[in-house]
Amino acid sequence: GLLEKQVAVPRPGGGFGNMNAGKSMTSIVEPAGTFAFGDTYDTPRATVGLGFAGDDYTGFTNSGLRYGGQFNYVFADGHAKAHKVMGGILPGAFNNRYIRLADVTGLGRTAYCSDPDALIAQEDGTTSNLSSNPRPPAMACGLYIQWLRDTITTPCPTNPGTGSPCYFTN
Repeated sequence: GLLEKQVAVPRPGGGFGNMNAGKSMTSIVEPAGTFAFGDTYDTPRATVGLGFAGDDYTGFTNSGLRYGGQFNYVFADGHAKAHKVMGGILPGAFNNRYIRLADVTGLGRTAYCSDPDALIAQEDGTTSNLSSNPRPPAMACGLYIQWLRDTITTPCPTNPGTGSPCYFTN
């Protein structure tokens, strides 16, 4: 993504908070293919990350997503464009939902990554409380969205609840 690993930072009044340092523009391998920001259901911050983008979405369909499932994104080079997205249930994600690009091997390879070849370590519990099921292994950032598609292979039934991973079909 466009952020470094989350770290604990001392608060002036005591205790700790969490912070993610940003990436420099020069570290973005494909600025025309990397999201800077875009449509999301995440609040209060506007995170387009796969496990955050469905944070406030209460539906169970792709057609019910904002703009009929065509989210607007601004890229690191400054251009903007609408792209088809798909969602599903991912237990442990915020609101137990994920939203991802429909195109997993083209734009999906670069959209969420400053460097699609950079290794994303397996979550070890030190950076967040996100403990999704299934839990991704360590892999190149650009492979993550394809891994999500290839791993969650069960279509969601009508009103599936949020206990089992599945993908929205309509």
